[in-house]
Amino acid sequence: MAGNFTSTTDAAGGGPEMTMRVGDGSTCDGTTCNVPSGGAFSLVVEVVTAPPEYVLGQTFIVYGPNLTYKPAPTAGDAFIWPECNTSVALTTSINDNSVLHGCLTGLLPPLPVSSYVGDFLALDLNCAADGSHEVLLLPEGDPKAGTSGAAFKSPADAIIIPKVSNLTINCGSGNGGETDTPVPTDTPEGPTETPGEATDTPVPTDTPVPTDTPMPTATSTPSPQLCGDVSGDGVVNSLDALRILFVVADLTDVLPVPENADVSGDGVVNAVDAAMILQKEAGLIGQDALTC
Repeated sequence: MAGNFTSTTDAAGGGPEMTMRVGDGSTCDGTTCNVPSGGAFSLVVEVVTAPPEYVLGQTFIVYGPNLTYKPAPTAGDAFIWPECNTSVALTTSINDNSVLHGCLTGLLPPLPVSSYVGDFLALDLNCAADGSHEVLLLPEGDPKAGTSGAAFKSPADAIIIPKVSNLTINCGSGNGGETDTPVPTDTPEGPTETPGEATDTPVPTDTPVPTDTPMPTATSTPSPQLCGDVSGDGVVNSLDALRILFVVADLTDVLPVPENADVSGDGVVNAVDAAMILQKEAGLIGQDALTC
Protein backbone atom coordinates (compact mmCIF):
# COMPACT_ATOMS: atom_id res chain seq x y z
CA MET A 1 0.00 0.00 0.00
CA ALA A 2 2.71 2.47 0.99
CA GLY A 3 4.49 1.93 -2.33
CA ASN A 4 1.95 4.13 -4.10
CA PHE A 5 3.15 7.29 -2.40
CA THR A 6 6.08 9.51 -3.23
CA SER A 7 8.91 10.67 -0.98
CA THR A 8 10.55 8.46 1.61
CA THR A 9 11.84 9.26 5.09
CA ASP A 10 13.84 6.66 7.01
CA ALA A 11 13.20 7.02 10.72
CA ALA A 12 15.51 4.24 11.84
CA GLY A 13 17.84 6.74 13.52
CA GLY A 14 15.60 7.29 16.56
CA GLY A 15 12.25 8.27 15.07
CA PRO A 16 9.10 6.12 14.80
CA GLU A 17 9.39 2.55 16.03
CA MET A 18 7.30 -0.64 15.95
CA THR A 19 7.85 -3.63 18.22
CA MET A 20 6.16 -7.00 18.82
CA ARG A 21 5.14 -8.89 21.95
CA VAL A 22 2.89 -11.79 22.90
CA GLY A 23 -0.27 -11.45 24.97
CA ASP A 24 -2.78 -13.98 26.32
CA GLY A 25 -0.99 -14.91 29.53
CA SER A 26 2.42 -15.62 28.05
CA THR A 27 5.60 -14.25 29.61
CA CYS A 28 7.96 -11.98 27.72
CA ASP A 29 11.47 -10.82 28.52
CA GLY A 30 12.70 -8.24 26.07
CA THR A 31 12.58 -9.80 22.61
CA THR A 32 11.77 -13.33 23.85
CA CYS A 33 8.32 -14.67 24.79
CA ASN A 34 7.37 -18.07 26.24
CA VAL A 35 4.21 -19.82 25.05
CA PRO A 36 2.77 -23.17 26.27
CA SER A 37 3.35 -26.20 24.07
CA GLY A 38 0.78 -26.26 21.27
CA GLY A 39 -0.71 -23.07 22.65
CA ALA A 40 -2.58 -20.39 20.76
CA PHE A 41 -1.41 -16.83 21.38
CA SER A 42 -1.90 -13.27 20.22
CA LEU A 43 1.02 -11.54 18.53
CA VAL A 44 0.67 -7.80 19.12
CA VAL A 45 2.41 -5.12 17.05
CA GLU A 46 2.88 -1.94 19.05
CA VAL A 47 3.65 1.55 17.76
CA VAL A 48 6.19 2.63 20.37
CA THR A 49 6.92 5.97 18.73
CA ALA A 50 4.79 7.43 15.94
CA PRO A 51 5.29 10.16 13.35
CA PRO A 52 3.67 13.48 14.34
CA GLU A 53 0.90 12.77 11.83
CA TYR A 54 0.16 9.78 9.62
CA VAL A 55 -2.70 8.53 7.49
CA LEU A 56 -1.52 4.99 6.71
CA GLY A 57 0.12 2.27 8.73
CA GLN A 58 1.22 -1.14 7.51
CA THR A 59 3.18 -4.17 8.70
CA PHE A 60 4.85 -7.19 7.10
CA ILE A 61 5.31 -10.15 9.44
CA VAL A 62 7.17 -13.38 8.69
CA TYR A 63 6.12 -16.03 11.22
CA GLY A 64 7.90 -19.06 9.74
CA PRO A 65 6.88 -22.69 9.14
CA ASN A 66 6.64 -23.73 12.82
CA LEU A 67 3.86 -21.30 13.76
CA THR A 68 0.39 -21.29 12.23
CA TYR A 69 -1.58 -18.14 11.52
CA LYS A 70 -5.34 -17.85 11.88
CA PRO A 71 -6.64 -14.85 9.87
CA ALA A 72 -9.23 -12.60 11.47
CA PRO A 73 -12.75 -12.71 9.97
CA THR A 74 -12.07 -9.41 8.19
CA ALA A 75 -8.94 -7.32 7.69
CA GLY A 76 -10.34 -4.61 9.93
CA ASP A 77 -10.82 -7.03 12.81
CA ALA A 78 -7.06 -7.43 13.19
CA PHE A 79 -6.47 -3.72 13.81
CA ILE A 80 -6.42 -2.17 17.27
CA TRP A 81 -5.42 1.23 15.85
CA PRO A 82 -8.52 3.36 16.59
CA GLU A 83 -8.11 5.63 13.55
CA CYS A 84 -8.00 2.70 11.12
CA ASN A 85 -10.96 2.98 8.77
CA THR A 86 -11.81 -0.71 8.58
CA SER A 87 -13.49 -0.27 5.20
CA VAL A 88 -10.04 0.40 3.72
CA ALA A 89 -8.07 -2.18 5.72
CA LEU A 90 -6.09 -4.75 3.77
CA THR A 91 -4.59 -8.09 4.74
CA THR A 92 -3.12 -10.79 2.55
CA SER A 93 -0.72 -13.69 2.95
CA ILE A 94 2.12 -12.98 0.56
CA ASN A 95 3.26 -16.59 0.90
CA ASP A 96 2.73 -19.48 3.29
CA ASN A 97 4.72 -17.95 6.12
CA SER A 98 4.23 -14.18 5.91
CA VAL A 99 1.35 -11.73 6.01
CA LEU A 100 0.79 -8.07 5.13
CA HIS A 101 -1.60 -5.76 7.00
CA GLY A 102 -2.33 -2.17 6.02
CA CYS A 103 -4.97 0.44 6.79
CA LEU A 104 -5.82 4.02 5.85
CA THR A 105 -7.59 6.53 8.08
CA GLY A 106 -10.19 7.20 5.41
CA LEU A 107 -11.48 6.39 1.96
CA LEU A 108 -11.29 9.75 0.17
CA PRO A 109 -8.89 12.69 0.60
CA PRO A 110 -8.33 14.71 2.64
CA LEU A 111 -7.69 11.79 4.96
CA PRO A 112 -7.99 12.24 8.74
CA VAL A 113 -4.62 12.32 10.50
CA SER A 114 -3.49 10.15 13.39
CA SER A 115 -0.71 10.46 15.94
CA TYR A 116 -1.70 7.28 17.78
CA VAL A 117 0.85 5.44 19.90
CA GLY A 118 0.06 2.02 21.40
CA ASP A 119 -1.13 -1.42 20.34
CA PHE A 120 -1.63 -1.29 16.58
CA LEU A 121 -2.44 -4.79 15.37
CA ALA A 122 -3.02 -8.30 16.77
CA LEU A 123 -2.53 -11.62 14.96
CA ASP A 124 -3.76 -15.01 16.17
CA LEU A 125 -0.96 -17.59 16.00
CA ASN A 126 -0.42 -21.10 17.30
CA CYS A 127 2.66 -23.16 18.17
CA ALA A 128 2.81 -25.93 15.61
CA ALA A 129 6.13 -27.26 16.93
CA ASP A 130 8.01 -26.94 20.23
CA GLY A 131 11.25 -25.01 20.28
CA SER A 132 12.45 -21.48 19.62
CA HIS A 133 11.00 -19.76 16.56
CA GLU A 134 11.82 -16.28 15.28
CA VAL A 135 9.11 -13.91 14.10
CA LEU A 136 10.28 -11.09 11.84
CA LEU A 137 8.76 -7.63 11.45
CA LEU A 138 10.25 -6.40 8.18
CA PRO A 139 10.45 -2.72 7.16
CA GLU A 140 9.59 -1.35 3.75
CA GLY A 141 12.52 -1.77 1.42
CA ASP A 142 13.58 -5.10 2.87
CA PRO A 143 14.26 -7.48 -0.04
CA LYS A 144 11.55 -9.89 1.12
CA ALA A 145 8.91 -7.27 2.01
CA GLY A 146 9.52 -4.79 -0.82
CA THR A 147 6.99 -1.96 -0.78
CA SER A 148 4.76 -3.98 1.56
CA GLY A 149 7.05 -3.64 4.59
CA ALA A 150 6.34 -1.80 7.84
CA ALA A 151 5.78 1.88 7.15
CA PHE A 152 3.73 4.99 7.85
CA LYS A 153 2.53 7.54 5.32
CA SER A 154 2.30 11.20 6.26
CA PRO A 155 -0.40 13.61 5.01
CA ALA A 156 2.34 15.17 2.85
CA ASP A 157 2.81 11.84 0.99
CA ALA A 158 6.12 10.96 2.71
CA ILE A 159 6.79 7.31 3.43
CA ILE A 160 8.22 6.96 6.95
CA ILE A 161 10.02 3.70 7.67
CA PRO A 162 10.02 2.83 11.38
CA LYS A 163 12.70 1.13 13.38
CA VAL A 164 11.60 -2.50 13.85
CA SER A 165 12.74 -5.49 15.92
CA ASN A 166 12.21 -9.25 15.78
CA LEU A 167 10.76 -11.56 18.42
CA THR A 168 11.71 -15.07 19.53
CA ILE A 169 8.80 -17.33 20.50
CA ASN A 170 9.69 -20.20 22.82
CA CYS A 171 6.99 -22.83 22.34
CA GLY A 172 6.74 -25.43 25.09
CA SER A 173 10.12 -25.90 26.72
CA GLY A 174 11.53 -23.00 24.73
CA ASN A 175 14.70 -24.99 24.24
CA GLY A 176 16.10 -23.87 20.92
CA GLY A 177 18.34 -26.92 20.84
CA GLU A 178 15.29 -29.18 20.77
CA THR A 179 14.09 -27.46 17.65
CA ASP A 180 17.22 -28.56 15.85
CA THR A 181 16.61 -32.23 16.72
CA PRO A 182 13.00 -32.61 15.52
CA VAL A 183 13.72 -30.58 12.46
CA PRO A 184 15.75 -33.49 11.15
CA THR A 185 16.23 -32.28 7.68
CA ASP A 186 18.13 -35.52 7.10
CA THR A 187 14.93 -37.55 7.37
CA PRO A 188 13.06 -35.79 4.57
CA GLU A 189 16.17 -35.74 2.44
CA GLY A 190 16.45 -39.54 2.60
CA PRO A 191 12.97 -40.21 1.22
CA THR A 192 13.38 -37.41 -1.25
CA GLU A 193 16.35 -39.08 -2.84
CA THR A 194 14.38 -42.24 -3.57
CA PRO A 195 11.58 -40.62 -5.59
CA GLY A 196 14.16 -38.23 -6.91
CA GLU A 197 15.40 -40.95 -9.22
CA ALA A 198 11.97 -41.19 -10.77
CA THR A 199 11.60 -37.42 -10.74
CA ASP A 200 14.89 -36.85 -12.56
CA THR A 201 13.62 -38.68 -15.64
CA PRO A 202 10.39 -36.75 -16.28
CA VAL A 203 11.53 -33.34 -15.05
CA PRO A 204 13.91 -32.50 -17.90
CA THR A 205 11.38 -33.83 -20.39
CA ASP A 206 8.23 -32.20 -19.00
CA THR A 207 9.72 -28.83 -18.07
CA PRO A 208 10.38 -27.46 -21.56
CA VAL A 209 7.01 -28.65 -22.84
CA PRO A 210 4.82 -26.59 -20.48
CA THR A 211 7.19 -23.66 -20.84
CA ASP A 212 6.40 -23.42 -24.52
CA THR A 213 2.66 -23.35 -23.83
CA PRO A 214 2.47 -20.31 -21.51
CA MET A 215 4.93 -18.23 -23.49
CA PRO A 216 2.48 -17.26 -26.23
CA THR A 217 -0.14 -16.47 -23.59
CA ALA A 218 2.21 -14.20 -21.66
CA THR A 219 3.20 -12.41 -24.84
CA SER A 220 -0.34 -11.81 -26.01
CA THR A 221 -1.70 -10.54 -22.67
CA PRO A 222 0.20 -7.25 -22.45
CA SER A 223 -0.45 -6.38 -26.09
CA PRO A 224 -4.09 -5.20 -25.82
CA GLN A 225 -3.96 -4.38 -22.09
CA LEU A 226 -1.82 -4.38 -18.97
CA CYS A 227 -3.49 -7.04 -16.88
CA GLY A 228 -4.06 -5.82 -13.32
CA ASP A 229 -3.87 -2.11 -14.20
CA VAL A 230 -7.44 -1.26 -13.16
CA SER A 231 -6.53 2.39 -12.54
CA GLY A 232 -5.29 2.89 -16.10
CA ASP A 233 -2.07 4.63 -15.02
CA GLY A 234 0.21 2.23 -16.90
CA VAL A 235 1.55 0.36 -13.86
CA VAL A 236 0.32 -2.58 -11.78
CA ASN A 237 0.76 -1.98 -8.05
CA SER A 238 -1.00 -2.09 -4.67
CA LEU A 239 -3.24 0.85 -5.64
CA ASP A 240 -4.88 -1.46 -8.17
CA ALA A 241 -5.27 -4.13 -5.48
CA LEU A 242 -6.92 -1.59 -3.18
CA ARG A 243 -9.32 -0.48 -5.90
CA ILE A 244 -10.39 -4.09 -6.43
CA LEU A 245 -10.94 -4.53 -2.70
CA PHE A 246 -13.14 -1.42 -2.69
CA VAL A 247 -15.35 -3.03 -5.32
CA VAL A 248 -15.44 -6.35 -3.45
CA ALA A 249 -16.47 -4.51 -0.27
CA ASP A 250 -19.20 -2.61 -2.18
CA LEU A 251 -17.53 0.70 -1.36
CA THR A 252 -17.61 1.59 -5.03
CA ASP A 253 -18.72 -0.02 -8.27
CA VAL A 254 -16.34 1.99 -10.44
CA LEU A 255 -13.11 0.67 -11.88
CA PRO A 256 -11.49 2.87 -14.56
CA VAL A 257 -10.37 -0.22 -16.52
CA PRO A 258 -12.59 -3.10 -15.32
CA GLU A 259 -11.40 -5.51 -18.03
CA ASN A 260 -8.01 -5.62 -16.28
CA ALA A 261 -9.41 -6.71 -12.91
CA ASP A 262 -9.83 -10.49 -13.21
CA VAL A 263 -6.13 -11.30 -13.03
CA SER A 264 -6.72 -14.90 -11.89
CA GLY A 265 -8.77 -15.62 -15.01
CA ASP A 266 -11.50 -17.43 -13.08
CA GLY A 267 -14.30 -15.23 -14.38
CA VAL A 268 -14.93 -13.29 -11.14
CA VAL A 269 -13.33 -10.26 -9.51
CA ASN A 270 -12.60 -10.85 -5.83
CA ALA A 271 -9.92 -10.66 -3.13
CA VAL A 272 -7.89 -13.36 -4.91
CA ASP A 273 -7.21 -10.90 -7.72
CA ALA A 274 -6.07 -8.24 -5.23
CA ALA A 275 -3.76 -10.76 -3.54
CA MET A 276 -2.19 -11.77 -6.86
CA ILE A 277 -1.46 -8.13 -7.70
CA LEU A 278 0.24 -7.70 -4.30
CA GLN A 279 2.29 -10.82 -4.96
CA LYS A 280 3.32 -9.42 -8.31
CA GLU A 281 4.36 -6.12 -6.70
CA ALA A 282 6.37 -8.02 -4.07
CA GLY A 283 8.23 -9.82 -6.87
CA LEU A 284 6.90 -13.26 -5.93
CA ILE A 285 5.21 -13.74 -9.31
CA GLY A 286 5.74 -12.10 -12.66
CA GLN A 287 3.44 -9.96 -14.79
CA ASP A 288 2.87 -12.98 -17.02
CA ALA A 289 1.17 -14.78 -14.11
CA LEU A 290 -1.68 -12.26 -14.34
CA THR A 291 -4.02 -13.58 -17.04
CA CYS A 292 -6.97 -11.29 -17.75
